[in-house]
Amino acid sequence: MNKEDFTKAIIASRIGLLQPEIDFLFNIFGGQEVTEQAWLSRIYDDNQNPLQLIREVVEANEFSYDDVLFQMKLRQWDDALDFNKF
Repeated sequence: MNKEDFTKAIIASRIGLLQPEIDFLFNIFGGQEVTEQAWLSRIYDDNQNPLQLIREVVEANEFSYDDVLFQMKLRQWDDALDFNKF
């Protein structure tokens, strides 16, 4: 989608974004054509987004940074997780 088609799609979805917000969203994708794949790779329903699920669990249980590491059986000095470990 080009910028015009993207804007029309967002307005048609009735999300309620204003034009500056729509422009900002479009620019997140590099201000280029937005493919459906690029859009879907960034936008998920909450129940399909593992990062959102983790965030909700952390917030609901008021976990601290140390609590999260403990729950994941990690230490602060451990190497960064690769995708599979995560």
